[in-house]
Amino acid sequence: MSIGPGAADAVLQPARTQDSDPRLGEQGERCLGAPTEIPEARPAGAGDSASFAYIWQLFGYTILDRSGAKMGPITRVWTDTASGHLKFVGLATGRLRRQAHVIPAGDVHIDDHERSMTVAYRAATIRGAPCHNTDVSLKNDQERKVYAHYDNS
Repeated sequence: MSIGPGAADAVLQPARTQDSDPRLGEQGERCLGAPTEIPEARPAGAGDSASFAYIWQLFGYTILDRSGAKMGPITRVWTDTASGHLKFVGLATGRLRRQAHVIPAGDVHIDDHERSMTVAYRAATIRGAPCHNTDVSLKNDQERKVYAHYDNS
């Protein structure tokens, strides 16, 4: 299963009243101000990170390599079709518009306050990772190539 920007927006935006969510404005629109609570940084598999809505919100989070260097924004996410858990994230290649370096998301640390995701790999390893079209799902052989790249680095 893959999730792209704009995919099933109606499903991701349940109807809420102003009373049910303090971050909603007068007409029920989502305010862009600071959250009422600052969540702690956590591993990707913790708590609600498996939910469809939460994974969808990761678009635009900054990917940091293992040393904390900024790599760029998340441009694509891929999930496990059986469990719905986050499986891979995509980092724009900078060369082709719809291509992304694929990064395994098994050992990532998500910081919602900073809107960042720290991955367990060096920048050079990520930049050398296989690229994939962001409009299509990953096939099993493509997933194996991604894992092999990171296992050999």
